[in-house]
Amino acid sequence: MKLSVRNIFTLLLIFIAGSIYSQGLSGLTLEFNAACVSQSHNTFTAKFKWTPPMPNGSNQYILELSDETGNFSNPKILGTYTGRNNQLEPKVTFQFPKEVHGNAYKIRVRSTYPAHSVESTSFSAYFLEINTPLVLNGGHSDETLCPGHSKTISVDKQRAKAYRWYKNNQLIANEKGHSLVVSQAGTYYAEVDYGDYCSNSASTRSNNVVFSSAGTSGLTISGTPADAIICKGNSYTMTASVQNATATYKWFRNGTQISSGVGMYSFTTANTTSAAGIYHVEMFSGQGCSELSNKIEVRFKDSFLANISSEEGNVILPGKTKNLSVTTTAPSPTYQWYKNDVEIVGANGASYTANQAGKYHAKVTQSGDCANSVNTQVITLVNPDKYTVTIDYKTPYTDCTYDKIALVVKSIVASKGSDKFNIPASDYNLFTYQWLKDETVFPSSSTSEVLVSSIANNGRYSLQLGLSGASGVSFPRSNELTVQLADGDYVKLNNGDQALQFCSEKHLLKASVEDANATYTWFKDGVSIKEEKGGYQGLEISETGLYHVQITTSGDCKASSNFVYAEKKEVFANWINQNTQKQAFLNYKTYHLGISHNMTNPTIQWYRNNMPITGENQPNYTVNQPGSYHVELTEVGGCGATIRTTPKQFVAPIGFNAVIGYRESQNACGGTEVTMELQKLEAILSKTTDTQETVLIPANEYEKFDLQWVKNDVPEAGQKAPQITIHKPATGVVSDNYSLNVGYGTIIVNSNQLSVSFITIPDVTISSGGSHVLCDGSDLILKSSLTSSAYNYEWYRNNELISGATSFELKVTEPGGYHVKVSSGGCSKISETANVTNFSTDVVTVDVDVTKTVNITGTDGVKVTASGADTYLWVAPDGTVVSNEAVVILKETGKYILTATVGGCKTTIILNAQAIIINDIPNVVTPNGDGSNDTWAIPSTYSNRDNVKVTIYSPEGKVELSATNYKNDWPKNYTKDLNKRALVYLYVIEIDGKVEKQGTISVLK
Repeated sequence: MKLSVRNIFTLLLIFIAGSIYSQGLSGLTLEFNAACVSQSHNTFTAKFKWTPPMPNGSNQYILELSDETGNFSNPKILGTYTGRNNQLEPKVTFQFPKEVHGNAYKIRVRSTYPAHSVESTSFSAYFLEINTPLVLNGGHSDETLCPGHSKTISVDKQRAKAYRWYKNNQLIANEKGHSLVVSQAGTYYAEVDYGDYCSNSASTRSNNVVFSSAGTSGLTISGTPADAIICKGNSYTMTASVQNATATYKWFRNGTQISSGVGMYSFTTANTTSAAGIYHVEMFSGQGCSELSNKIEVRFKDSFLANISSEEGNVILPGKTKNLSVTTTAPSPTYQWYKNDVEIVGANGASYTANQAGKYHAKVTQSGDCANSVNTQVITLVNPDKYTVTIDYKTPYTDCTYDKIALVVKSIVASKGSDKFNIPASDYNLFTYQWLKDETVFPSSSTSEVLVSSIANNGRYSLQLGLSGASGVSFPRSNELTVQLADGDYVKLNNGDQALQFCSEKHLLKASVEDANATYTWFKDGVSIKEEKGGYQGLEISETGLYHVQITTSGDCKASSNFVYAEKKEVFANWINQNTQKQAFLNYKTYHLGISHNMTNPTIQWYRNNMPITGENQPNYTVNQPGSYHVELTEVGGCGATIRTTPKQFVAPIGFNAVIGYRESQNACGGTEVTMELQKLEAILSKTTDTQETVLIPANEYEKFDLQWVKNDVPEAGQKAPQITIHKPATGVVSDNYSLNVGYGTIIVNSNQLSVSFITIPDVTISSGGSHVLCDGSDLILKSSLTSSAYNYEWYRNNELISGATSFELKVTEPGGYHVKVSSGGCSKISETANVTNFSTDVVTVDVDVTKTVNITGTDGVKVTASGADTYLWVAPDGTVVSNEAVVILKETGKYILTATVGGCKTTIILNAQAIIINDIPNVVTPNGDGSNDTWAIPSTYSNRDNVKVTIYSPEGKVELSATNYKNDWPKNYTKDLNKRALVYLYVIEIDGKVEKQGTISVLK
């Protein structure tokens, strides 16, 4: 939800009016189900809610991640966010660390001022380091298991934290390593364990490996007694179930072969202490696969283990006891306890409760057959000579950020000489605690935890430990922690109120603290807008917004004030209908006036012609006579403002303007009927000699007037509607004039006249006998395509009527856009516009450079083409006409003259030609304008020919020229700097698509 400043203000008022004890964080929502993190995907979002009042301006939000079990004892910070203190539902983005791997993570968000926190529900988070298929067993898919044997298979990528193994598509429980010992036939595969949700996001499933079993004879071994428990000095005989005199048997003890032989299906251990161990036999029957038996563990009855342990460490506190216990593998044990190697009378159970320091052990005896005794190890219980306590912040902490913090005991270490023992947390309640602040007793707590929640208690904290009944023991003071809380009550705006309204153009906000040495930073809507040292004079505001101030003094924390929503009240009173301020008062209408405003309990008074209207004090008023109306509102309370509206004038008309016209696209020309209608009616409110003040009457009110259609100055009976339809008679010629009389009370006005004749006029065009071009000092005759004297003619230039131009033709002496209007009996047609221009010699061009001599090579001459004229006349140097077309072939040396005609205008172009005999293709051009070798001129065999293509490439390899009918005119415009170096070009000449010549051209200056 997007919150405007006004929304925030409303919420502030709601929560100010109610209890403020619900202020804080709630509703942490993660915008994902599980975090499947990868190199390309590691941006996640969360949002949470803040219940007003809003937090302090210095508040920060800290996002933390638990461990994989959801524990926050050592959280990882995912992000710290500022500038969100005016938001009721902040939304944050963050990234997960690459170490995440588990199904019970949580995220916690903490605020620093005031200190609150809220946790999310549990979710899965995995970093998908491996997201390609695993290769199992080196890619080998088939394996065979000999009876009783096993084989280890492993994946190629072994850096994952855990794997999942499957047999016949069923998950194998408790197998998480990168390898698996296979002892049964089946189909096996593996994948990286990314939890139930994320495993599907990574394609790590390996190839299948299929294990099959070779045949088995069911080989087992057994002996007497069946449990294989014997006394020391005895032997034990084991016999195989399969007794094959030709098979080879290998006997193993603890995995090491100890004997073998053909037909050796029975084995007897030695009668020494080495008889104990784990035995099995491997049988080779000569069929290519050996078979393993089950395993038998041979044990001695008088060989057992005994171990002693202490409940929660080896420290025994004054007045306390310590429970010691023995665990043993003896089947029927008895016990005897010793302290300092002295038998403890009556202490013959499996456990013993000690109440003194000393060295304790127990003797465990096994009676009956193979009787034996074993002493446990010694456990030393000590009375420490020193207790060292360490304190820490209960939650992550930064000075000048939080409004409260708890200090707790982190550890208590008991010492005896150089030996150290950690006191378990369950025994912390046996100690006494005295907290000190700045070396002075801090009386608020005598437990292992103290809460500091006021800036008055800022300082250096330590802890003095004690223990009742302990004598001759050292209790050194703990480490020291500094607490520097931020103060939300140190500075206030608006006396601590969270909202205010101001009516003037500007309002002064002042902080409650005046410190000339402090720096005051002022904020609007969370953005710093002013900072100055000694800025306690305040902030002058002129806009609605959410404001707070932050004060910084040397060596102290920054102090932030409360938030103040300052609303600038813009008092207004407006007409509900904001249309024109002056309108016609027509007696058939009812006029309602209304006022909208935001004033507080205003008094209202209506006026007509500046005189109060008695009893009219409501927001609405009905006008019943002409006049000038306004209303005055005076606020009672609030800003105390008085507003006088702009007057609305209602004027009785002094006359009307009526305009009739043909309906839509209809006119009085052609067709069989025409409809005329009242298209515009204006009420005249005032007028002078030159101007009128009018108000348009809506079309739906036309019928409120007295209407009468008039034909040839005679009223048409029964025609009193706003429109009239005229039909063409079957015979005869119609030529009538129509108008409309409009009456209102004693006022009667006549509309304009419209003619109806049903005459059809043909389309009209303009011609001039040629191009619409004006020659120097001459004129041009434009002529209408309609020339009958039955029509009237009006000529226009640039849409302006030409006075006196009433003939079907027009003499034109200046350029412009001309059209003619042809009319008869109220009907007319308008021609298209003819654009007349002054003649320009530039419209006629030739395809050679007229400023240079045309070189004629060979006997075929040079072809020159002109364009842009209506007619052409080419005269050779000997005075004979050589062409009447646009194209001419220059063959002789001398001056050629082209006379071109455009419309009635003529122009001439002179070309100078010279004959040049070229036998070879030149490889050097010097375009310096001296008339010699300025262009690359090639023999006539190749120039001016349609089937010869000339291509020239620049030094950079770009096409410079590619054309047929080459006229020996390259380069035409050469602008390169030739002073520095020569430029070398490549040419290719093709005849009928085949390369004829190629070479280089050096361009020199």
